[in-house]
Amino acid sequence: MNKKRVVRLKDPKLRKIRFGLRQLLISVVDNEILNLIQKRRLLFKENHGIKFNDKRHKKLIEEENRLRKDLREFIGKCSSCSDRENDHIFNPKDKMWYCEECYEKFRKLYSSYEFYKPNAFP
Repeated sequence: MNKKRVVRLKDPKLRKIRFGLRQLLISVVDNEILNLIQKRRLLFKENHGIKFNDKRHKKLIEEENRLRKDLREFIGKCSSCSDRENDHIFNPKDKMWYCEECYEKFRKLYSSYEFYKPNAFP
């Protein structure tokens, strides 16, 4: 996405469904991250606690980092306060989703600095 995007729902039933889906998706990703961490611990124990540069270990770390990045950029969670319930706004400059409250807070904060870069928070 290349422009600011706002996703709003007014119907309380739809908001409840959206919240449930967000919770479910975040829970699945969190569980997968925990599984990857557990696999890395097992590899570490197999090598008797010695640090190593094993391809399997690097692959697990890369997968874990990718999941964490995807979770940070996920529409279902505010990048600042981790809000999962409210409507979110996409900021194309940093490619992150924010709840409306955090978005306004950051927009005002950035506009008050001397080094403010235009369009950092449109």
